[in-house]
Amino acid sequence: MEKENLKTLIQKYLQGEATPEEAAIVEQWYGQVPDELDITVPAAAGETASSLEQKMLRRLQKRLHLKVSPHKAPVRRLHPGWMAAAAAVILLLLIGVPYFYTREKALPLPVAGADTTMSTPQEITPGGNRALLQLADGRTIVLDSASNGLLAKQGSTSISLLADGQLAYQQVGILPETVSYNTLTTPKGGQFQIDLPDGTKVWLNAISSIHFPTAFHGKERQVKITGEAYFEVAPDPSKPFKVQFGETEVTVLGTHFNINAYADEQYSKTTLLEGRIQIKHKNGEQLLIPGQQARALSQGMQVVSGVNTEETIAWKEGYFLFSSTDIQTLLRQASRWYNIDVSFQGSIPQDRFTGKISRNVNLSQFLSILKYSEVHFKVEGRKLIL
Repeated sequence: MEKENLKTLIQKYLQGEATPEEAAIVEQWYGQVPDELDITVPAAAGETASSLEQKMLRRLQKRLHLKVSPHKAPVRRLHPGWMAAAAAVILLLLIGVPYFYTREKALPLPVAGADTTMSTPQEITPGGNRALLQLADGRTIVLDSASNGLLAKQGSTSISLLADGQLAYQQVGILPETVSYNTLTTPKGGQFQIDLPDGTKVWLNAISSIHFPTAFHGKERQVKITGEAYFEVAPDPSKPFKVQFGETEVTVLGTHFNINAYADEQYSKTTLLEGRIQIKHKNGEQLLIPGQQARALSQGMQVVSGVNTEETIAWKEGYFLFSSTDIQTLLRQASRWYNIDVSFQGSIPQDRFTGKISRNVNLSQFLSILKYSEVHFKVEGRKLIL
């Protein structure tokens, strides 16, 4: 169910205006709220968070303890911890804080006595700023254990690790005659931000890399990537910026765009958020405008308009955002960020998920979206089995 529809139903329910069918939907949704959600309820205008939660809790307790018709499955009776969690989640929906999830198709309420037990995953923490920097002379620097400050100098370029955790290249003096290249690589469970010598900012997602010169010579600025990266290119009309990945090349003067070129995805995707970019793939070329996405398919390039750019760059902003997302796509993202392996035994669930989840939660909290959608799984070490 869409967020706005759910909000409307909840409001009608709490005001006593919901039809029996609408009330059943709210009660069914209420029974799926996970215990694991650790939510701080924000204050609304004129009230404190605690008074809002208590008010909502009292209304829910009064309205949800209803008799059930004999022909219907009984509503699951919720302990106080579930009541508080549900009240908090409903408050978040009504106030507008973007932390919720839904499932595309309605779930039946659990029947009394039914076996709903499933394995509890060990506490696997989320990823963080982790990366390796390989210098032109062969040296490798582990950035997640490096101290802030100057890391190295290559010719007239200084390489520093800033206090906010990003890597910065700064060109000082005359450009060197020879070009040397560095490579920044993130592992599973890693991400990193880098400022290139020209001032271009690049964010790398997990299992990604960027190969770049320590100084940009000639008439263009060229880098190569694998995995996923978001670019904010420093404008320089005299030196177009080019990004190569696989058989595709992106050319830009100054703009914001995201490239998803993971090998385990069906195709690479370049999404434009601001400015203009030119895409070359095999024998085709295409100029993109903001909101468009170029997909490099085996038969050629496909351009899609009206793309949800918020979903595209959610990883950069620190959260997962799903919009009718199938379970395989959802778990590929989880695999990269939590450094886990995923395998399916038997048929693959056909569920689709919509919602927004922080990338700072532990794996057990992330997997609650599966557990409370009745998708059975178990975790063995760093392997997730469905």
